Amino acid sequence: MNRRDVLTGMALSATMLMTRQGLAAEASPALWDLGDLYPDTRAWEASAVSLQTRISGLATFATTSSQSSQRLGEALAAVSQARRDSQRLSTYARLAASADLRDVAAQQRRARADGLAGTLDASTAWLDPAVRALGRETIDAWLAADPTLARFRHPLDEILRLTPHALPAAEVEAFASGSGLFDGPESSYNQLVSADMPHPTITLSTGEQVLLDDGGYTKVRAMPARADRKLAFDRFWASYGAYRNTMGTLLSTQVAADNMLARLGHYDSALDAALGSVATPRTVFTTLIAEARAGIPIFQRYLKLRQRALRQPDLHYYDIYAPLGRTNRMFASDTARATMLESVRPLGQDYVARLTKASAARWIDLTSRPGKNAGSFTDPDAYDVHPYILLNYTPDYHGLTTYVHEWGHAMHGVLANAAQPFETAHYETMVAEIASTCNEQLLAHHLLETASDKHEKIYYLGQLLELLRLNIFREPMLSEFEHAMHEQAAAGMPISGAGMSEAYLKLLRDYHSPAMRIDPAYAMEWSFIPQFYTAYYSFQYATSITASSYFSQAILAGDERARRHYLAMLSAGGSGYAYDLVFNGGVDLASPKPYRELMRRFDGLLDQLEALLA
Repeated sequence: MNRRDVLTGMALSATMLMTRQGLAAEASPALWDLGDLYPDTRAWEASAVSLQTRISGLATFATTSSQSSQRLGEALAAVSQARRDSQRLSTYARLAASADLRDVAAQQRRARADGLAGTLDASTAWLDPAVRALGRETIDAWLAADPTLARFRHPLDEILRLTPHALPAAEVEAFASGSGLFDGPESSYNQLVSADMPHPTITLSTGEQVLLDDGGYTKVRAMPARADRKLAFDRFWASYGAYRNTMGTLLSTQVAADNMLARLGHYDSALDAALGSVATPRTVFTTLIAEARAGIPIFQRYLKLRQRALRQPDLHYYDIYAPLGRTNRMFASDTARATMLESVRPLGQDYVARLTKASAARWIDLTSRPGKNAGSFTDPDAYDVHPYILLNYTPDYHGLTTYVHEWGHAMHGVLANAAQPFETAHYETMVAEIASTCNEQLLAHHLLETASDKHEKIYYLGQLLELLRLNIFREPMLSEFEHAMHEQAAAGMPISGAGMSEAYLKLLRDYHSPAMRIDPAYAMEWSFIPQFYTAYYSFQYATSITASSYFSQAILAGDERARRHYLAMLSAGGSGYAYDLVFNGGVDLASPKPYRELMRRFDGLLDQLEALLA
């Protein structure tokens, strides 16, 4: 749910498993087929024109939707179909634009799709106030009497639940039409770091020259040569430090906007607004932070073992991403697909069969090329078609894990879309990242089981520890920083780039010292976190890895009940609130128990690492 929603209250099965040889024989398709969405751009254009016409007619329901359950159902169905078609248009436009950022026509279609979506939001601003005006008693009576409203039950409940935080209809329409204003800090940040900010070039110890943009930095920071890592850290963070004041202004403006929207929505804080909009108890956030803090001694043990594995006299922040152990194993795309399918076998025959079929189809744009979006993502929004995946695949361990991660997202979409109507198929971030990281952990188990020697096992174990470290220590640390900035601004205290660096440096040292030395220049890392432009997003990575750790370990142990609950949670899509879906699956993210279980698992993995290092 986005910031505007906080205010408005809107809120085959196969019988045969393939053999390993059969799986490896089939290559993963390299290019998606957008023809599944529209046969060509003319068909897309015709659909866009049709949607524009229908959007213009939606206002007629504003005066009739409250007359009867039948009229309300007609209004809800018309709005839902418009949103369904809008998402399909946007999916096509977004994918085509991401496939080639130089394609001007594709960028124009994307802008047009975004514009239609905004117009649709503004044109349906009357709907939520109309539902709230009917009230809980009437809505419940109509739901009981009219079965055609059943697919709208959860969306209607969501509107009514958020009634205390909703704005009047006129203000809702104003916010919908001006939503781009609140995206300004994020858009400016993206423009700055992606296009306007110069990036240094460094010469590595091998003689290779590397441009330290975000991708170059991410590559060099994990290189074996310590001098190269230090050079990358020094130059990269110096380049960001040159824009510290500008970065500080952008983030402080975003924080101010978050706080203002929270006040307008009658929330006590931006944290309460972010959590309340998705019905997540505040104790999920506070318990996570408390348990991460309590686990710092275990994290210190990890850092000391990392120093030992790297055979260094001391440990600096530029050593945090250096790989442990070594492997020469590479994963061509067909090997990656076979490895993925083998690793997820514990999820059951039906899941494997669906994934086998999906990964053999043209749902993915696999390889890098000039002009293509440099990232990776899964787009599950074309409800009537199927998810799509964009990758820039590299045939190494990191390419493999990204491949498996994104297919976890895609399979979540497959299961949710198969089980839910459009209105409740979309799922929240907290559940989405469970689906992706559970598959990553199943992969890690498979690779550890099949490692060829001790050095390769140390490598895979180190990578698994990093996956967990990033989510159960780093993300809570980031969330502490974000919360402190919001609290400071809400108290009327100014926040600046210099102040942000000072606060971030203290947190780095709280978590990493004394086992690791932190250079003050590296405290500019706060400016490298795009999640800060979506209020209280980071902590959900930590809650997701906590839940996925529980599910993956239970499933690997043969717990059939846990496997069924996990797949049911994915199939539930957005038919319930994320916290409730996870709770019903067996994990209470508001209690210390799952976090402590994960800390014990982390400590147990350290035992394995220590034994291998002996």
